[in-house]
Amino acid sequence: MLLAYALCLIVVLTGCGASGSEEGEQTQGNNVQSSEAVDQSDPFANIAPTKIADTQTGISDMSSLIKSLKQAVEADQTDEAKEYAGQMAGLWNALKPAIETADAAKQQMLQEDLGRLIQAAKAAKWDKELIIQLDYKLYQSFRDIKQKMQVQ
Repeated sequence: MLLAYALCLIVVLTGCGASGSEEGEQTQGNNVQSSEAVDQSDPFANIAPTKIADTQTGISDMSSLIKSLKQAVEADQTDEAKEYAGQMAGLWNALKPAIETADAAKQQMLQEDLGRLIQAAKAAKWDKELIIQLDYKLYQSFRDIKQKMQVQ
């Protein structure tokens, strides 16, 4: 996807016969596209952390969102799935420090998998198999980290 974006950007920048005033408009459009590309590469960027009562509650909320996202994807409910993905990003930003303290390696794995899940859910065309696979893995991982944190 990034490769396609880069190729499109190169075609636009090499000049498609744009006049002077259109060129300025294209530059502004490219800046917007560039910031969107940054947001797509880091789905947690510019997302405020969700307020949570405590880490255990936050993890339970994340598990619920993960289940809801899977159900939305299975039912082809695009808007709902994208909304759940956005909520997951905010919740992750709130949970990340506590999870990193408890298990830094698990935190890194969750960050990567959750990022991939959010990007896949927000994509124009879904890879349902990938989304469901990541969803299941994340559900299990959050269950495991919740149990580990209860013991500590």
